[in-house]
Amino acid sequence: MENEFTDEDVVVGPISGMTRIRRIKFTTKTNNCKARLATVLDDSGCWRVSKVVHDHNHDLLPSVSHLMAGHGSVCDSLKRDLVAHDRSSIRPSKNIRLDEVQRGGPQNLGCTPKDCRNYILKSRNFEMQEGDAQSLLNFFREIQAAYEQFHDAICFDTTYLVNQYNMPCASFVGINHHRQSILLGCALMSHEDIDSYKLVFRTWLDAMGNVHPDAIITDQCQSISGVRPSKIARAEFKSMVLDSITVEVFERKWAEYISRYNLHIRNWFNKLYSEKEKWVPVYLDMYFWGGMLFTQRSEGMHAFFDGYITRQSTFRMFVHQYELAIRAKHEKELEAEYRSKGFQIVCESMFKWEQQTIQCYTRTIYEIFQDTAKKIVSL
Repeated sequence: MENEFTDEDVVVGPISGMTRIRRIKFTTKTNNCKARLATVLDDSGCWRVSKVVHDHNHDLLPSVSHLMAGHGSVCDSLKRDLVAHDRSSIRPSKNIRLDEVQRGGPQNLGCTPKDCRNYILKSRNFEMQEGDAQSLLNFFREIQAAYEQFHDAICFDTTYLVNQYNMPCASFVGINHHRQSILLGCALMSHEDIDSYKLVFRTWLDAMGNVHPDAIITDQCQSISGVRPSKIARAEFKSMVLDSITVEVFERKWAEYISRYNLHIRNWFNKLYSEKEKWVPVYLDMYFWGGMLFTQRSEGMHAFFDGYITRQSTFRMFVHQYELAIRAKHEKELEAEYRSKGFQIVCESMFKWEQQTIQCYTRTIYEIFQDTAKKIVSL
């Protein structure tokens, strides 16, 4: 049995053991080239070349062979690189250029940039493979377990935009015993109205066993951002809020501030003062905040998703990159745990209470305690 293959024919199948030939016709422009390669299937089941015709009626262009339809397949190594770079939030255009550089030029890719882009889009459609859903459920259980231990103070933030639809990601961020931010849940919100916030809080509390946090930090409505104090008065305002050590001191400084800048007619300041028990530190000293009270509200989300989530992230990409971000954060927690338990802390005094604190605190918390103790002793 003899078969002939022309420039427009491609053989698909194993080299040995084939019983029939399947030819795939590509919609390429033909020019009746007489070049031929004839093969014969011998008795041992192997294909043997029986005839070769080298006479082409066109120029041979090996430098552009990768542009021909029959050469448009993406090799396995390139597939792995494309998927890995895509999961690292590298845009398709940069992803392809990176692979071109790594392989010494676009001619060495073995396919066209369009083939690479098509494969990236195709791979995204199959991100959620068998077992991925169970893996996410396991992460959710870990979040629930973390919330049971660290629900004292929670920061709720909606300022981080994560996808191409400009949908804010509402996040619940806590702090663990290593003073690391921990993600305790998040939700993509299509609307930022009161009913939507209620739904997010209600759903999150249901997932956490209806255990309410002891204290929660939220941002004020973004619509008031245009009526904040001027740059000159802002430093004084910050000092008034943060440096007042008693209620009486704050009340006196507030009255002086309002009078100095003639802010009696500003409704925003009047409303702010009426809610002072919710945001002025001197009124909140009876609550435990875990060091979160004076931190930027958006730092938690940036710490988690920086390098993973971008504005170009689709919903499907968000699910996968969310898992990667959680894994990376978990690894940092393990490093802090090893640093705390893997190395012995040397006492700097002979007091028994220092030895007790070493046994009770993690290394990070103990170092904070130690610095405070040194300042007290030096007074």
